[in-house]
Amino acid sequence: MKKLILVAALAAFGPAMAFASSNVGQCVYPKTTVAKDGSLTFKQQVVIFSEPNAQAGNSVLKTFSAFTIGAEANGFVQLLTVPDYDAADPERDAGKVFGWAKMKDFDFQALRNCT
Repeated sequence: MKKLILVAALAAFGPAMAFASSNVGQCVYPKTTVAKDGSLTFKQQVVIFSEPNAQAGNSVLKTFSAFTIGAEANGFVQLLTVPDYDAADPERDAGKVFGWAKMKDFDFQALRNCT
């Protein structure tokens, strides 16, 4: 009887726990601090890679933007652009691959604030 209850519990909660371990679909924002003049500054330099490895071509993130995580690989997360509601067509550039970065450079943000 105990085994039956255990199997039923795993069947019910297993898929939910598996999804919770993935960051895909979550909204992230670069880690920031407030400077003495009141402006935002990056806590550390955020490097954006063209592929999910440290030897790939890279650049430095210069804008304070939210991103959606599209995939995870080798300790990197794929950053996808989010809708820009200040533009005439907010969805035009949404969902495009921005690049790959380390998750340690980002904080999670509520999806309702992912703009």
